[in-house]
Amino acid sequence: TGGRAQTWVAETVGADVSVGYTFHRPLDSDSWYAGYTAGYTWKAEDLHLVYDPNDPPPVIPTQGRFATLRAGWNYSSLRRFAYDVSVSEGVFLSLGVNGQHEVLGSQFPAISATWAFQTYVRMPWDRYHVLGLRYAGGLAGGQPGHRDLFAVGGFPESTIVDQLTSFSIYGGVALRGYPQYFHTGTQYHLAQVEYRFPIWRMNAGVETLPFYLNRLYGNAFVGVGNAFSGAFDPALLLVGAGGELLLDFTVGYRLGFTFRFGVAPGFM
Repeated sequence: TGGRAQTWVAETVGADVSVGYTFHRPLDSDSWYAGYTAGYTWKAEDLHLVYDPNDPPPVIPTQGRFATLRAGWNYSSLRRFAYDVSVSEGVFLSLGVNGQHEVLGSQFPAISATWAFQTYVRMPWDRYHVLGLRYAGGLAGGQPGHRDLFAVGGFPESTIVDQLTSFSIYGGVALRGYPQYFHTGTQYHLAQVEYRFPIWRMNAGVETLPFYLNRLYGNAFVGVGNAFSGAFDPALLLVGAGGELLLDFTVGYRLGFTFRFGVAPGFM
């Protein structure tokens, strides 16, 4: 209210059911899934506001009944071998659809679709040098305030201590060079090219200490994408590029970690 955020306390009760199956073959697999989520959200505490006639009206979070039916398909022929620094061969495809409608039990109509393509190619001059290509996108529509919003941006901020204690892993899907959630919208597109190469295979530790160095490798990358609402405008695409050093190591004889050090300027 009046441009200032207020605490909104709500309660939600709901349920989710899903089913999936994977068709395994010697060199690839197909995965199919479907699910349904239903719930109800209501205000848990009264919100006491002091209105000023010169301020815009407050935006109150939505309460009511929601339900989502989702379905999707994944295909993967990705492969990685013993001395590879990452996945090195194959293709990954993904397609997902979410829908909300009164027929499904939702008060708020909305629909969204996401898709992704990913492939890795070994370089002819060195089989351990890999070129990775990825494109992902999404599109959403429906009642404003209830349709999905996509976002592009960099990795969330975190400390090394947080990473070691929470065991969270950040992949290479982010648009590096920009803050987290830099742009949002009802549509997004993100394309990335990465060149990954080994630097040093250590495979060594000190006596029987529970710390083992596996490998050091590099990654040069460029990413192009944006999240927006409305028509696609190539002039608004964000570009980020940079490089990384990554160190794989093992703690406690079995817990694998990767230390990532990188520089990634955003050019827009």
